[in-house]
Amino acid sequence: MDFIRGAALSPGGKPIIALPSRAMGGKVSSIVHELTPGAGVVTTRGHVHWVITEYGAVNLHGRTLRERGEALISISHPDFRAELQRDLCAIRHFPPPG
Repeated sequence: MDFIRGAALSPGGKPIIALPSRAMGGKVSSIVHELTPGAGVVTTRGHVHWVITEYGAVNLHGRTLRERGEALISISHPDFRAELQRDLCAIRHFPPPG
């Protein structure tokens, strides 16, 4: 939290979280629609500006929940994007795109 907040408050600073798109040997997505109950949270969504994977970088600062979800899906591993899109639509009650 200190590093993310410090980056946000520093002149020209950018709070960045960089992670691989997959975990557990590629079996699961690192980007998920909800956290596992009891999972530790180290920062708030309001403090995270940039998220980067090997599929790109997105700036989440100032975006709506829907925009944040769609942006994160765009940098998730392609094998998990359809599932993440369905999950986003189900939990946020959004119509599917297209």
